Amino acid sequence: MRKFFKPALFILTIFILFPLQCFAKDDVTVLLLYASWHSDTHGIQTVMQKLIDSYGGKVDYFLCNVEDPDSCRYVKKHRINIPQKIPSVMVFVDDKLVFEKFYEQDKMEELVKPLNSLILSFI
Repeated sequence: MRKFFKPALFILTIFILFPLQCFAKDDVTVLLLYASWHSDTHGIQTVMQKLIDSYGGKVDYFLCNVEDPDSCRYVKKHRINIPQKIPSVMVFVDDKLVFEKFYEQDKMEELVKPLNSLILSFI
């Protein structure tokens, strides 16, 4: 009985001091809202896809063409308000909006650097 008691007490103490939530990773989702008429739509999509691929499947990625309601299932499911400025990138952690930025042409680094830092802090 004593041999079993000490390890069990140790394990119980660890779970009390360090809840299971400490070990769980956050659910990160990146949403790119775009319009086909925007001149740099292809450029932003390409850069975002490369960035998302670099996380090795740890980040969910959705594209939403604001002109095509069928492409915006994630937006409808979570009742997200579409920003007035397009293209925009939104990041959700556990379904809570934590980042939103309008992409301005020729300012890719101003978008990618903070976005990458934020995502890496959650995965």
